[in-house]
Amino acid sequence: MAQGCKNYESYLKDYGEFQYQEEENDVYLTLSSGETVRIRFGKNSVKIYESYRYGDTVYEIIAFVYDYSEEKGYEISRGKAELVGECRLHNGLYSVGYRRKQTQDSDLEYTADSRWYVNWLSKFLGWWVI
Repeated sequence: MAQGCKNYESYLKDYGEFQYQEEENDVYLTLSSGETVRIRFGKNSVKIYESYRYGDTVYEIIAFVYDYSEEKGYEISRGKAELVGECRLHNGLYSVGYRRKQTQDSDLEYTADSRWYVNWLSKFLGWWVI
């Protein structure tokens, strides 16, 4: 229960102004922990490189994805919880050794994943952890 409350606080937290740099096609976000995350925004999706390394900071990363996307005119129709859930799905699969080359990075579509079971699990994991 305590973990659920902590996740809910992280989900609702205002992270203030994000610190980031843009280099060529990538954005480098500096997290509040001091770690740097490499992110690539596309027309229909965003890629978070080596997302397995960031654990609970996924909330901060997704909050940035929303802010940056809005600033740049990318339209995201999925909710934050669903994006958090898909990122957690990638990270969980990576941690158990499942297709590590494919699961080390989180590729998140702005509308929905083409696979129904990924959408379902993303929604479940996104809301379950809250």
